[in-house]
Amino acid sequence: MPGGLRHEARQALRRTQAEEAATVEKYLFIGATLALTVYGQLMMKWRAVVHGDATHDRMHYLWVMYTDIGVLSSLAGALLASITWSLALQRVPLAAAYPFMALTFALVPLAGVLLFRESLAPLQILGLLLIVVGVSLSVSGNS
Repeated sequence: MPGGLRHEARQALRRTQAEEAATVEKYLFIGATLALTVYGQLMMKWRAVVHGDATHDRMHYLWVMYTDIGVLSSLAGALLASITWSLALQRVPLAAAYPFMALTFALVPLAGVLLFRESLAPLQILGLLLIVVGVSLSVSGNS
């Protein structure tokens, strides 16, 4: 292969690798936002369960909750989620990125079943499935 063709082939390979890295990066930011959002909801629920029976006074309950390290970590997670979300939106159109955030409406209740022994009615399960189908359709429509 002549030197010019090798150079062009290397440049094409670098461009392809850079495009693949950019695609992975944008989905990592969306995934991080999703994970941090779910984490925050589950942590708040866990700490509410722990502190819920401790007091009947709302102000005391709020004080106990918002001085709890778990609750503070969920707030830090929310801040990090907003940062990763802004980085995702820098790279992805809103119409392509936002449907993924709807997955929180499925992941959080499912985690509630697994972690907190909550139950889901059949219509709730159907609703969760519809969310997943809707996200899938929305994402495939943006491809």
